[in-house]
Amino acid sequence: MHTVSYRLESSIVHQICFYITVVVEKLKIFRQLEMDHNDFMFIK
Repeated sequence: MHTVSYRLESSIVHQICFYITVVVEKLKIFRQLEMDHNDFMFIK
């Protein structure tokens, strides 16, 4: 039973880490697009 709960916890931690990674990557892409957009506006 102890190993099952440990597995569940590690699975949850893994999911949280994965979610954070995805969010960070999306934020990076979004900021990159925002910067490109600002450069474009500046050129205009």
